[in-house]
Amino acid sequence: MGPRNLSRAITMRTEGFSGEEEESELVPSSLAPIVPILRAANAIEDENPRVAYLCRFTAFEKVHKMDPNSSGRGVRQFKTYLLHRLEKDEKETHRKLASTDAREIQRFYEQYCKKYLEGFQDRKPDEMGQYYQTASVLYDVLKTVSPPSGPDAKFDEYAEGVEKKKASFSHYNILPLNITSGPTQPVMEIPEIKAAVELLRWTRNLPMPRPDPTSVPQEIEGPVVNDLLDWLWQTFGFQKGNVENQKEHLILLLANMDMRGSDSAREGERQIHMEAVMGKHGTVSHSNWRNYDDLNEYFWSKKCFKQLGWPMNQASDFFTSPTKTNNNIKAMVIIAWSPSGSLSAIFEPTVFRDVMTIFITAAFLNFLQVQHNLGVVFTIWAPVVMDDRTSRMEKKFSYIWNAFINSLREEDLISNSERDLLVVPSSVGDTSVTQWPPFLLASKIPMALDIAKSVKKRDEELLRRIKQDPYTYYAVIECYETLLDILYSLIAETSDMKVVDRIRESLEESIHNLSLVRDFRLDELHLLSDKFNKLLNLLLEIEQEGNDTAKMTQIANLLQDTMEIITQDIMKSGQGILKDENRESQLFANINLDSIKDEAWREKCVRLRLLLTTKESAIYVPINLEARRRMTFFANSLFMKMPRAPQVSSMMSFRYPSLRIAYIDEVEAPNKDGMTEKTYYSVLVKGVGDKYDEEIYRIKLPGKPTNIGEGKPENQNHAIIFTRGEALQVIDMNQDNYLEEAFKMRNVLEEFESTKYGKSKPTILGLREHIFTGSVSSLAWFMSNQETSFVTIGQRVLANPLKVRFHYGHPDIFDRLFHITRGGISKASKTINLSEDIFSGFNSTMRGGNITHHEYMQVGKGRDVGMNQISSFEAKVANGNGEQTLSRDIYRLGRRFDFYRMLSFYFTTVGFYFSSMVTVLTVYVFLYGRLYLVLSGLEKSILLDPRIQENIEPLQNVLASQSVFQLGLLLVLPMVMEVGLEKGFRTALGEFIIMQLQLASVFFTFQLGTKTHYYGRTILHGGAKYIPTGRGFVVYHAKFAENYRMYSRSHFVKGLELLILLVVYLAYGRSYRTSSSLYLFVTFSIWFMVASWLFAPFIFNPSCFEWQKTVDDWTDWRKWMGNRGGIGMSGEQSWEAWWRSEQAHLRKTSVRALILEILMSLRFLIYQYGIVYHLKIARHSTSILVYGLSWLVMLTVLIVLKMVSIGRQKFGTDLQLMFRILKGILFLGFVTVMAVLFAIGGLTITDVLACTLGFLPTGWCILLIGQACAPMIERTMLWDSIQELGRAYDNIMGLILFLPIGFLSWFPFVSEFQTRLLFNQAFSRGLQISRILAGQKDIGEFE
Repeated sequence: MGPRNLSRAITMRTEGFSGEEEESELVPSSLAPIVPILRAANAIEDENPRVAYLCRFTAFEKVHKMDPNSSGRGVRQFKTYLLHRLEKDEKETHRKLASTDAREIQRFYEQYCKKYLEGFQDRKPDEMGQYYQTASVLYDVLKTVSPPSGPDAKFDEYAEGVEKKKASFSHYNILPLNITSGPTQPVMEIPEIKAAVELLRWTRNLPMPRPDPTSVPQEIEGPVVNDLLDWLWQTFGFQKGNVENQKEHLILLLANMDMRGSDSAREGERQIHMEAVMGKHGTVSHSNWRNYDDLNEYFWSKKCFKQLGWPMNQASDFFTSPTKTNNNIKAMVIIAWSPSGSLSAIFEPTVFRDVMTIFITAAFLNFLQVQHNLGVVFTIWAPVVMDDRTSRMEKKFSYIWNAFINSLREEDLISNSERDLLVVPSSVGDTSVTQWPPFLLASKIPMALDIAKSVKKRDEELLRRIKQDPYTYYAVIECYETLLDILYSLIAETSDMKVVDRIRESLEESIHNLSLVRDFRLDELHLLSDKFNKLLNLLLEIEQEGNDTAKMTQIANLLQDTMEIITQDIMKSGQGILKDENRESQLFANINLDSIKDEAWREKCVRLRLLLTTKESAIYVPINLEARRRMTFFANSLFMKMPRAPQVSSMMSFRYPSLRIAYIDEVEAPNKDGMTEKTYYSVLVKGVGDKYDEEIYRIKLPGKPTNIGEGKPENQNHAIIFTRGEALQVIDMNQDNYLEEAFKMRNVLEEFESTKYGKSKPTILGLREHIFTGSVSSLAWFMSNQETSFVTIGQRVLANPLKVRFHYGHPDIFDRLFHITRGGISKASKTINLSEDIFSGFNSTMRGGNITHHEYMQVGKGRDVGMNQISSFEAKVANGNGEQTLSRDIYRLGRRFDFYRMLSFYFTTVGFYFSSMVTVLTVYVFLYGRLYLVLSGLEKSILLDPRIQENIEPLQNVLASQSVFQLGLLLVLPMVMEVGLEKGFRTALGEFIIMQLQLASVFFTFQLGTKTHYYGRTILHGGAKYIPTGRGFVVYHAKFAENYRMYSRSHFVKGLELLILLVVYLAYGRSYRTSSSLYLFVTFSIWFMVASWLFAPFIFNPSCFEWQKTVDDWTDWRKWMGNRGGIGMSGEQSWEAWWRSEQAHLRKTSVRALILEILMSLRFLIYQYGIVYHLKIARHSTSILVYGLSWLVMLTVLIVLKMVSIGRQKFGTDLQLMFRILKGILFLGFVTVMAVLFAIGGLTITDVLACTLGFLPTGWCILLIGQACAPMIERTMLWDSIQELGRAYDNIMGLILFLPIGFLSWFPFVSEFQTRLLFNQAFSRGLQISRILAGQKDIGEFE
């Protein structure tokens, strides 16, 4: 019987589904249940294409039942693709096992079950899980294709067995808890895991739950209760995925705590044994030892916790040995177990009563001090003399060191030769001296040969000179012993062995008798060194190329030459050693090369060759600066105060054993009403075999997380439930970790249990960060220094002594159990928790946590390296601080801190941004005050007063010294201090000077404007949004329009306002100022700030002054300004769309903020009011009519602009001639009026310029008020005029900014100078930035 007719006809072409991808990857999210069917079809495609076709047919039927109207997104396209595939397969596939499709699937199902599911229980669980899944799908297909009477009963029996065992092979995260058959996984054999699982499965005497049909799958006939978590699931209706996730979490947590306590238990048993020995079987006085009664009565007494404390104070005199006062005796712990030894027996009444008598003892078992491993205590193989007692430590450290060096090679930071020079031999301990890395022994053997050549008389002198440098002595001894070892391994004949023995005995006898100089010609040793070098090269070549006769002959000849040199040239009495009497073959003619296959033996040869030939100084290894930095920090950190690393079984549990990915899945599916509905799930997946999306857990969420919270913290909070362990480190996407730092994780986790913090145990461990992007450009260097000063010296001081360090981002380590029980590691409320990281620090502090900082461990971090990226980051942080200022967290912390901690808290959080805003506002108040003084004539009267003139010179001296600090040099003091501490103050001073030459002051002054603008706007209007920084490659040219969009309102408008203030103040006060230096000292820093705010984005924009780029920027700018807005137009495409987006905050703000915005806009009317009375055409009149006439002029200008706007709308497209005539009439009218005013009214050029300075701010005031009142004005005809006025002002501002750029672009050397300024470090390293800039496309071309 063939399949039923297809349910739907073809509806559309299969565009978008090429068929090249796997079908399961094309399934829309609303059709997720059919994914296993399609995967099964792909799995059996090669074995039986017809059955695969039937699987796809079944999938199509299910799709049509799930969404008959194809309302889900992508469903129609997928149906069409699958329908085409079915039509194709129906023609091309043929039955192999039967004459009908029903018989075909039945026989194949039977064969498949016997082939893959019977007798192969030793297969991997993941593999068996796939087979059972496929078998389950085949049974569903069998039921679909079979006749209405259904399949045979035997197939139902097969299916029942498959369904029972399928759950045992389901995908798991870490613990295969559901796998009940097949080989047991090693992780489940760990005693602590088995104990925890057994404890959870003890559900005796619990009432069986009544299944809830809404939470229990239909195929489950009755409640399945395997453990306590299943009982909770069935009883209360929790989600299955949530229960399974928490089950594994709880088992791992219990097992780890049990594991950490086991060492303490063994230690307790040891102490009990010691007490028993001291008691001498009860014959010693009771006052000299502690028995069970002493311990039990003490723990039940009132003074127990007062004396011992909680956690236990090991310094308590109760645990002090009465006979050995210098040693502490660990606590005696008695653990009561049932006869069965099972953990579950604790629930039995008798056992429970017995355990209760000593439960306090068991409670603090985990707090006993354990024996620590021998940790890493040696640094970068510093000159520390080791004795035999440190050999184990040396060997352990060699493993760590070599892994570190090999990781540097894998990252391509060092070469193969440098790796050989840096590694420690795996055969460490084979010689009688410490085997240092070869780079420390470089050139020591050649030096020793020179010493031996120069010493002619006494062995004492030779030994003294060699031992002057310990490394020379180590190199000589190791070289000698390794050489003997290699020679003995090559010898195949007993006679050859005797020759070497005689040479060795003669040498050692001469050393013992202090006659080495007399018995040997040491000046001939260089001949021996050359021979050995050739011999080692040949041996290594044979190992690589295989044995051949020619090479073996060369080795034999080299050995013979070597022995002749030793016995005849070096030894004064060795001529008879090489006699060949009564020998059938020559000495050293037969060579044993069996050892050459041994990797450790070959390593000895490589190391010996390095000792003999390396002559470079150790200070040049490695060459790479990053490798040097990491080695230096790793070395220094080992001398810092860090806790001792415990045994792995005793460490705090931490992180996954392999990679997992948690994501929020959005599923579209029709609901009961037939409407498409979105459902959101928190999903954990892992890679299994060739598939990387095997789902482990799926937990339904109440809605879309980002509807109520910010994206980043919501992602963290949804994923934290899938984490494991007691500690959690958060690593950002822009961060890097290093293998050598990972070795310290055991150490740093011990900080959570450290007793030095008293009762305030740490809840967040802050780590040092290294900014690895500092060498990209000058901007990256500025940000690197600024960030480094904050993440090192800054956070160091914040943590101790100020105690106000919070969480400023990653890579801090959280006490996971503390935080998941107190709201998670991130606060996620939308807008207010924009800076989610610091709020987790606030939350931890308010809930009694302690945040510390540790500098013995570092994590790499990449910072923003482009001007626009940096500004976006600063804007995001400023927005976040604005929201912090308005938050309840700041209020609560401020009230609860003491006075001094509150001041520290203020300065290190919102206080810095508030002070920056006040600084800029002070500049505005100062200049507007000066504007009033100069326009009103008060300044003139003051400066011309004879009493004031006498004090002008002292005032100038004061201002001169004060102006130095106005440059903001104090802001870079933390950076100078940090670099001084890290690299030395001489280096810090040099870097500071270079930074100033690279215009660091311009950059930081510009960022001051960024902080002020976004912080102030957030305080006034709220509504801060996350600003993505991109963090892309820095070497690209940002177009002029892009820079204008980004900085127009935050910097350019404010810079031009301050510029007009300075010009007006200069123009109207110049006539009576007797000293120009006074004006310079007063306004120099403001002029500097204006120049920085207006031109910094172009100075730090690569290729900004290249002529072709300038032409392209101007074309792009004019195109952007002319584009009309509309549906689908973004701010990057149209000025109108951007202009509207810049006002978005005004449409959502409060009435109070709007009123304040309007009141602040009125300041621009001061210019017009003051300047019109100084015009020559006003003829010194102070009448109000002068001011009224000025408004008439302003109104006329606005009317003209309105006429132009109307003309463009009516005539601009169809009647171009009419529009040009209108503009011509307006121009002629303007020229006529100006001519009349010049000829009759006495108007001058100076008056025209003054009117420009007066009327431009007035127009801007009208524009700002119009934008603030947009909801009302948009309903009138005035809105188009406001929009055109805004366009005119942006055109004027853009032209003012572009003119200097265009002028400087005429001179090629300006562009070259700018490139050198931005990429000085790259030039110093030989990187040809010009080629990179020439080959790099503009950023817009990638979009």
